[in-house]
Amino acid sequence: MYDVEQCDVPAERRSALRHFRGRWRLWLSWLHTDEVHPIWPTLHTMVWTDVAFRTLTAFMSNEENALNNPLIEEALVKGHLATQVFAIRRLVEDSFKDRISRRTLLKGLSASKGPRAGHSPE
Repeated sequence: MYDVEQCDVPAERRSALRHFRGRWRLWLSWLHTDEVHPIWPTLHTMVWTDVAFRTLTAFMSNEENALNNPLIEEALVKGHLATQVFAIRRLVEDSFKDRISRRTLLKGLSASKGPRAGHSPE
């Protein structure tokens, strides 16, 4: 929100603040607007898929329901498991490659000794 020159930061630390703000914008893009794998939409999809899965499996206990079919049950369970595992793997991946993941984001924040909780560097 404020220009670096207007911040209460010693002159010798202003370049570090500019660098951190650039990294902060990058991390926010990873969370929200990355073209391939934004983190928040992945988490949202995981939660919504889990809600849908649990809703459908609740109806499987009724023997007269069409969902109480072994083929449908197997496909539903295996499909849910696979999508959740892939999403979790993508979010916690820890590799030397430059991949966007929740773990990479948290490592970047820790390494930069980011802003205090609840404070934005903008």
